[in-house]
Amino acid sequence: MKSVFKISSKSPNTYRTLFKIKTRSSKKPLTAISAETEEIIDAIDAGAQDTHQLALSAKNIQKHANRMRTIIDHICDYARDERYSQWEQINTNDVIQDSLLIFKSQLKKSHIKLHLFLSDNLPNIWGQRSKLESVFQNLIVNGIQAFRSVDDTRQKKICIWSDKEGLDKILVRIKDNANGIPEEIRESIFRSFFTTKEKGEGTGLGLSIAKSIVKEHQGDITFESESANGTEFKISLPLERRSSSKKLTN
Repeated sequence: MKSVFKISSKSPNTYRTLFKIKTRSSKKPLTAISAETEEIIDAIDAGAQDTHQLALSAKNIQKHANRMRTIIDHICDYARDERYSQWEQINTNDVIQDSLLIFKSQLKKSHIKLHLFLSDNLPNIWGQRSKLESVFQNLIVNGIQAFRSVDDTRQKKICIWSDKEGLDKILVRIKDNANGIPEEIRESIFRSFFTTKEKGEGTGLGLSIAKSIVKEHQGDITFESESANGTEFKISLPLERRSSSKKLTN
């Protein structure tokens, strides 16, 4: 079954939102670390001889500490971009190409073919290069990871298109031919901390941050997903931002 989802283009205060996220996200692994530490202390006080259980608790502490570090690094990277990324005229195709540089070996290792259909002579858009790279990279990562559940002999591929949309927008489409997003979670994928990955893998912030960045650029992000046929994300970005937002020049 095919579903289409659209995210509103109203622009939030992204920095304030992510500050709240950072505070909330740090508490979860900290709570787990505190609980595991208490278990170790209680076991030692009780004269525990089973070092195996103590070792498991220590490993859990390490896992949660690593997750907390990942979350904080993720948010701090975004906060740095929020402060230093300049608004400028940028070429969307250049941003897409730069976004792909880090995936060459991963695509090859995963036997995924990349197909680019980038329109020539696209007009520049007004945006923040590093943030838009982050949007495209998050969507490409999701496409690559979607093939983990594919166990048939299909030719795995990710296709990326860029083109004009009307007179004043650029449309970027990123599509994979994996198994699609399960219907029961499609309404949740942009929610902060929502993830289908195993515990300790990912933060559940990638798509949430991508959505915030697109909103900040006064654009829209939508997706269509069909079981066994994959998922296509569409990012619509205006050529110019409304004058009230152009104050953020550095």
